[in-house]
Amino acid sequence: MTFTWIISQQLVAMVSWISPWDFWQSQLIRLHLVSDLVIALVYFSIPISFIYFVRQRQNLSYSSVFILFSIFIFAFGINHLMAILTLWYPVYWLSGGLKAIPAIISVVTACTIIPLVPKLLKLRNPNELEKVTRYIGTITDINGREKAEEALQQSQQMLQLVMNTIPQRVFWKDRNSVFQGCNLQLALDTGLKSPEDIIGKTDYDLSWTLDEAEFYRQVDREIMETNTPRYRI
Repeated sequence: MTFTWIISQQLVAMVSWISPWDFWQSQLIRLHLVSDLVIALVYFSIPISFIYFVRQRQNLSYSSVFILFSIFIFAFGINHLMAILTLWYPVYWLSGGLKAIPAIISVVTACTIIPLVPKLLKLRNPNELEKVTRYIGTITDINGREKAEEALQQSQQMLQLVMNTIPQRVFWKDRNSVFQGCNLQLALDTGLKSPEDIIGKTDYDLSWTLDEAEFYRQVDREIMETNTPRYRI
């Protein structure tokens, strides 16, 4: 075994051997590096989400609070990147100056939020808003239904007025040959005082003879079977 070989073996052993303290320091540095990097990335993603939300909701109340939070969190993300840099470069003055930025922003944010707390507490929660929306929707439906019913009633009154002024006798029945309505001329011919009095009656209940009532019901059956109207009955 030569002297040169012995020296080379000792040098290899010195280079390849790492003390427990050096190993612990390297693990600690990696821990700080990974932790600060992950926190910085998360802190950068939160402001992006806030800004996107504010831009999508143009009518959002207190949007300035979201903007302040975004700047505040973004500044903290910068500080975590700075912490990674100081692992290798002792730029502590720069690091301290960057830490002062979120400190100032945090004071501004706190001064903005604290006066808003009473106003924010007065805002309705989603359940209350849902109840209010449902109530408004119900009122709207009722108003819409009332207007539709009023329009239908006016239309029916107009139609009834037109039918009452024509000389022809007009009536309509259901599939059981029960009268559902008529005009004034037919009501007077049957001895009734108004068209409403004929509703629910049959031909047997009117002033027809039995043969006339049977004839009219036979005509009703033919009309329903053939789906063809009959005139001048």
